[in-house]
Amino acid sequence: MAPRSLGQDFSGRSFVQAAREALRQSLTAENIVQEAAYLRGEGRASFERPYGLAWLLQLVAESREWDDPQAKEMAANLHPLEEVVLERLHNWLPKLSHPVRIGEQDQTAFALGLMLDYAHGKGDQKFAELVVSKAKQFYLSDKNCPLAYEPSGEDFLSPCLGEADLMRRVLPSQAFAHWLRTFMPQISTSGDDKWLQPVVSPDPSDPKLLRHSSEVTQ
Repeated sequence: MAPRSLGQDFSGRSFVQAAREALRQSLTAENIVQEAAYLRGEGRASFERPYGLAWLLQLVAESREWDDPQAKEMAANLHPLEEVVLERLHNWLPKLSHPVRIGEQDQTAFALGLMLDYAHGKGDQKFAELVVSKAKQFYLSDKNCPLAYEPSGEDFLSPCLGEADLMRRVLPSQAFAHWLRTFMPQISTSGDDKWLQPVVSPDPSDPKLLRHSSEVTQ
C-alpha cells in the first residue's frame, strides 16, 4: 500500500500492513452488498448526504487510480455501493435549490469538489456536467466572501476556501483568476501570507476545539 498525503510516500511506514489488513477485512464483496442494501433502505434517502456519499466516491476513485491488485479488488467490491450513491446524488442534486455554506460536514462546495474529481477520473461526463452546473448555479456570482469571520466555533472546513477550491476545478484558469479576485479580494498579491494565519488549539484534548483549529487550516 502506498498512501500519499501532500506528495509524501508512506509505503515504508510501519502501519502499512495493518492498514492493508483492515481494508481487506472491511471492504469485502459481502460487506459492501450489505452496505448498499442498508443505504437503499426506507427512510435513508438523506443518509450521509452529501459528505459521506462524496467520500465514498473519492474512495472509489482512489482505488481505481492505485496500481495495486488489492486496490483493483476493492474497486470491484465497492461497485454496488458506488451505484447506489450515484443514484442518490443524481436524484438529489437537481432538486438542491441552495448550497449549504457552513464549515462542517453539510458544506455543499466540499462535497461537490469530491464528486467532480470522481466524475473526471471515471470519465462520467453526465455526472460531471450535473456537478458543474450546480457549482455555477450556486457560486459563480459570489463576491466578497467574509473570510474575516473564519474560522467559526466548530468549523473544520473553511466555507470560503472550500468554495474557491471547488471553483478552481470548474473554471478555466483565467476565468477562475477573475472570479477569485472578486470572491476573495482579501488575498495578498504580494506573496504576504498574513491574510490567512493558522489557528492554535487552546486545548488539544478537546476534540471540538482541536477540530476547529487544525482541520480548517489544512
